Amino acid sequence: MEGRNGAATPAKGEIRFESGPLQGDVEQLECSPPCQGGGRGFKSRRYRVNIVHLTPGGYWYRWLADALGAEPLRSQWWNDAESTVDDPAGASYLVAVEGGEPVAWAGYIVDGDTLRCCNNYVRRGRNPDLYARVYAARHDLVVTRLGLPAVTYLFAQPIGLHKADGWVEDTGPDAHGVSRAHPDGEDHPWWRLLWTPPAG
Repeated sequence: MEGRNGAATPAKGEIRFESGPLQGDVEQLECSPPCQGGGRGFKSRRYRVNIVHLTPGGYWYRWLADALGAEPLRSQWWNDAESTVDDPAGASYLVAVEGGEPVAWAGYIVDGDTLRCCNNYVRRGRNPDLYARVYAARHDLVVTRLGLPAVTYLFAQPIGLHKADGWVEDTGPDAHGVSRAHPDGEDHPWWRLLWTPPAG
């Protein structure tokens, strides 16, 4: 199936789980039932969302990298979250795919003995609950399963989700700050959070 500019996009049922540190998990991690969106402030429409796990090296990972690196999404993602698909290089992703397009994602990369969770985003105009779903998939299938000490840097909005799963704010002197996507951009307060595997 081809999308804009002739780029391949996954058709229904085409996305496959790609091998990585969680080899052996199901191909399609989650599929939502058709939803009317009532009571959430969104237009009533039917949709189906697949949540997939993509790791470096496969065809669909390259499709994801191309999609996240294309304009205007690349600039929107940077302006909103100060993240890009190539920083850090080699990150894996839990991705919500709707209508052949990535709509929300949560990344991670193993750095020695530490799991770094990174590159969290839900596209503009999309249901913010989609981020909660890819975050939950990453936490259940990556964070808790690998059992490594984990670190992430977050703006305010997703902190509550993380704290509910045992993440805590780092109290170090450099664990909180303010950044901007551009010199004349808006301030983005950020916090560093840590997750420690349960004892035993």
